[in-house]
Amino acid sequence: MALCNNDMDLATKNFTVQGVTYTRNEELLGKGGFGVVFGGSEGHVIRLFGMNKIPQMISFVIEFAPQSLYDKFKMKSVTPDEAHKYFKMLVDGIEFLHSEMLVHCGIKPENLLICNETLKLADFGKSKRMKNKDQKFKNEECIGTKQYAAPELWKNVTVEGRPLDIWCCGIILRQLSQASMEFWEIADISDKQYSRWMELIKGGKVTRSDFCYKFKPATMSKF
Repeated sequence: MALCNNDMDLATKNFTVQGVTYTRNEELLGKGGFGVVFGGSEGHVIRLFGMNKIPQMISFVIEFAPQSLYDKFKMKSVTPDEAHKYFKMLVDGIEFLHSEMLVHCGIKPENLLICNETLKLADFGKSKRMKNKDQKFKNEECIGTKQYAAPELWKNVTVEGRPLDIWCCGIILRQLSQASMEFWEIADISDKQYSRWMELIKGGKVTRSDFCYKFKPATMSKF
């Protein structure tokens, strides 16, 4: 639902909660994400203006975004200049989160919202607060959408947080460069498409055209 607050459009997002007792506000957005999102000090993080907790439901009032990167992909409307701009904004947003000792753990086009042509990170339900930059987490705590999950999540019991976000950024870059969301189902050798890609990399046979067949090499050199 869209609301209006002076010159800014707002939206509400409702979550159903069953059998869970929350004792701290930050837990309402996942372990660690509350302070950064609520403060809204970074231009590439969606702003949270308030929340209301009632039995079995949590309602957030957030900055309204008319579309996501997923919508742009579906409309096949991502231009080379936009691809460059959006990826830089994504990297800036992730760099900010990591500097605040947070990892997102759920980066995908649906969670990259676009407000006035500015890409913003949203949905911090999987986010984690790091005690140190090399802190490890249980793999099952960090798996969001499997297509965007890093390979180590399927191999190791514990994983470092920051590389998971960086892997997702790489997937987004590949999608932006190809103006398509098509890629492997899971980053594991059991997946034929992923296995083929890894064989090309190990054999040193990956060319620029393999990575960015949609855009000209001169365009991709900006990234």
